[in-house]
Amino acid sequence: MLDEDGVRARNYYVWDDEEKARAFFTEEIVGKVTGIYGVPPKIEYLDIVGFVDNSGT
Repeated sequence: MLDEDGVRARNYYVWDDEEKARAFFTEEIVGKVTGIYGVPPKIEYLDIVGFVDNSGT
């Protein structure tokens, strides 16, 4: 997703727990993202207050 200004991309990932999320964002992954976008990603960890599953399953 792009912010309103169309300059900054934001992606949201949902993990079972923070430890798994932190294990995913290795130096190698961060390096690949930096290579694609030309700047290192800013990674933030947030707690989800509520989650709605509209998949119908």
